[in-house]
Amino acid sequence: MHQLIQTLFENPAGGFGTMFAFALAVLWAVSFVSRKIGEHSQAVEEMKRKADRADEHLEKLRDDLVFIKSKLIVFGEKIAGADSLTASHSPISLTELGEKVAKEMDAERLIANDFEKNCFGD
Repeated sequence: MHQLIQTLFENPAGGFGTMFAFALAVLWAVSFVSRKIGEHSQAVEEMKRKADRADEHLEKLRDDLVFIKSKLIVFGEKIAGADSLTASHSPISLTELGEKVAKEMDAERLIANDFEKNCFGD
């Protein structure tokens, strides 16, 4: 092997050809690595843009949840009066109006049928 390389470099045409092929191989390797680094950089920038958009959406969701929570608090305070569906003592029990609504909804059957599914996720 050593003699083959020595013979290639001793011959003027072989030495030039070998060096030219080596230079082309190095240029190709540099080009390939540069292209891969560019693709990686573009992918990272795209992920950053997507993360920024997700942050914006999460901020909007947070604002919406705060709004809903405040409305639920206000709604809860409004129904805590005489028209309330639940009694205000412990354990919680239904008022006459609450029992009427539960019967209209057939809540007992719904709860019995969906208890496993709702409580245990099956």
